[in-house]
Amino acid sequence: MPFLEKETEQYDLLFASGVLYHMEEPLKLLNLISKVADKVFVWTHYYNREVIMARRDLKRRFSSIKSLKYNGVSYEYSNQSYNNALASIPGFCGGSQAGSKWLTRDSIIKALQQFGFKDLQINFEQVDHPNGPAFAICAQK
Repeated sequence: MPFLEKETEQYDLLFASGVLYHMEEPLKLLNLISKVADKVFVWTHYYNREVIMARRDLKRRFSSIKSLKYNGVSYEYSNQSYNNALASIPGFCGGSQAGSKWLTRDSIIKALQQFGFKDLQINFEQVDHPNGPAFAICAQK
């Protein structure tokens, strides 16, 4: 994000695969992306209460659903905790913080639209992904 905060160049496409769900400020990341690219590919996990709460291996990592406002718009998310994975799993390749915010599917779509992306195409959706619900979304202004 520090790179995107300072970047003045425009890019043809920004590719963000496996990044969004590791962020403490995922909305800020999507907003910054919208300032440097008119096209984006995002593959990410998202929060789906019914699916995650039905899975014993996942539900202990998530808080109840919460709401936050970003640029005056409300979005829903759940805090996700890496628990002891940062220190105890050799080669752990998740986020560098103690946790992250997983946006809901609808909040990801709403954010992209709020940040100017008009044409959104969703594919590779896998609600039963081993690590939690996931999808890919291509968006362009």
